[in-house]
Amino acid sequence: MHHVIVHFRRSLGIVLLMTLAGCAGRPDAPSVTLYLIRHAETIQAEVDPDRPLNGQGRERARWLATYFADRDLSVIYSTPITRTRQTVSEIQKAKGLEVTTYDPRALDELADRLRQASAATLVAGHSNTTPALLNLLLKEDRYEQLDDAEHSLIFVVTLSGGEVSGVRIDRSQALPST
Repeated sequence: MHHVIVHFRRSLGIVLLMTLAGCAGRPDAPSVTLYLIRHAETIQAEVDPDRPLNGQGRERARWLATYFADRDLSVIYSTPITRTRQTVSEIQKAKGLEVTTYDPRALDELADRLRQASAATLVAGHSNTTPALLNLLLKEDRYEQLDDAEHSLIFVVTLSGGEVSGVRIDRSQALPST
């Protein structure tokens, strides 16, 4: 009888270890969605680094507000530049959220904050900062600077346990040229 009990305990221990091993790679934290966008179209002013959105850009900002209308969103980040703030303005109003300003020269710090995010977050940036931030989150150089004419990409990033577990690219609607 003693031999049977020892064998049962050993078998139970093996089953327990196999069960724990199966759970080892699963993150404790639920997944969080990040949305990374570039600002919408701006007026053509080579000398004004803080140029505002043009008519097409304002239309894209309104479209983005409809895109986010049915999506959970709790935090919005934007650079202090006028065009990024204007791009998220309609979303901010519709969601009743404050916009947190970040320094586009301190993307490492922002990436660290985003890895700790506990709720869906939108980050508005620029042609160089948006892919750079995504690369920091991915911990690899996968995305290059966006073309100057590209304003339609919405990078949908899923974080699990602070690490990227998926990236999907949505596109905002095509807008007529102005």
